[in-house]
Amino acid sequence: MEGASAFFKGLRPTLLKSFVSISCRFTVYEQICRFLLYQKHS
Repeated sequence: MEGASAFFKGLRPTLLKSFVSISCRFTVYEQICRFLLYQKHS
């Protein structure tokens, strides 16, 4: 059994994937909000 080292070995790629995914979602959400506000005021 590898123990804690195996846990932390797999944690880094998982966190990196989550960070990229959440960052993309947030960016798209912000752009859509700005677009909708622009359309509302036009």
